[in-house]
Amino acid sequence: MPISGFGLAQSRHSPERDQLLLRACGWYEKASEAAPAGLLKTKVEKRLADIASDVNMEAMPGSPDQPPLAVAPFDAKRAKLHQKRWSRYLHLPVVKTNSIGMPLVLIPPGEYEMGSTPEQVQWALAADAGRDRWYLDRVPTEAPRHSVKIAKPLYFAMYPVTQGEYEMVMGVNPSAFTEAQVDVSKSPLPEAGVKFRLDARQKMMGKDTRRHPVEMVSWDDATEFCRRLFDHASGAGCTAGLSVANRSGVGVCLPRGNDDPLVLRRRRSEPA
Repeated sequence: MPISGFGLAQSRHSPERDQLLLRACGWYEKASEAAPAGLLKTKVEKRLADIASDVNMEAMPGSPDQPPLAVAPFDAKRAKLHQKRWSRYLHLPVVKTNSIGMPLVLIPPGEYEMGSTPEQVQWALAADAGRDRWYLDRVPTEAPRHSVKIAKPLYFAMYPVTQGEYEMVMGVNPSAFTEAQVDVSKSPLPEAGVKFRLDARQKMMGKDTRRHPVEMVSWDDATEFCRRLFDHASGAGCTAGLSVANRSGVGVCLPRGNDDPLVLRRRRSEPA
């Protein structure tokens, strides 16, 4: 479709307008891949962003043609366009809510680069040279940078898991930043760990922390949370922080805590 096709679409009314915009989108995506860096590529990318914000995918009938994979890098507007096109193709909403009230967002299949380069690792070691040894020992584990492929679409949690959501599923809130502290008598803490929890509790006195992010969660507990949540809600997920996913394509994310011994009392069976 020539570039003037975008102008033609603007002169029509929905749903014909949206159909023309969708056809234009496919042309612009191919042009973006082929165009060298410069003014032309910038204009093509801007037009793609315009389409992403204008077209009403939800109001259009499903398409038999599978959309292109979401291959990073891309900006937020392009990401939304990928979501809209896969939402239409799959006949599924971009955002839905599970049975315990967690908003879930559709993640299209695609590819991205994960991990740090050797230069980034060296920079972090130099910038944080004064940090504790346990921290410095872990910085190199952020490498190597490698390609990660998402083979099928997933629903991931839009936000980090809250204390209330975690307790609803697991029956306990292990967080330090809450007034009601979990019983740690079976896992005695060193003096520094006790002080940290006391200080954190003092800051939260009188506050409702059910909507605060849960912390002090081990990898094993996070995996168990995913399993129970899948059984309870028939699907959930997320990314960022400490993220896990089971073989059903369901994942959740929990914000990283610090290295409170309560977190590390179990051996991690897999790398985070």
